[in-house]
Amino acid sequence: MELENLDQTLAAFDALLAAPIQGVEEIVPAARTLLVSFRPAAITREALAKRIAHLDLHQQGRAAGKQVEVPVHYQGEDLEEVAALLGLTVPELIRRHTGSDYSVAFCGFAPGFAY
Repeated sequence: MELENLDQTLAAFDALLAAPIQGVEEIVPAARTLLVSFRPAAITREALAKRIAHLDLHQQGRAAGKQVEVPVHYQGEDLEEVAALLGLTVPELIRRHTGSDYSVAFCGFAPGFAY
């Protein structure tokens, strides 16, 4: 499935998990897509597409997950270059980066690599 944005992707993912469709074996979210693997012997592609077309993509009921603090070290050899490209000092770049919370929508192909 191709969707307009991450919110729609997560809404479709949640809707498919909340009301499982017989024959769907796996659902893998990405930024604007869902991979929906299914058994053709259990449901046809056309029937699955029809069911998916009726999903409500406007629901925003996702609860916040557990907060995880990731220790970081700012010692990369390109740190000064990145700060300069942004017109910032190194301490300001670090302050801005560490001064926000980040949400993970899904994990990528590399184990533990979150987007």
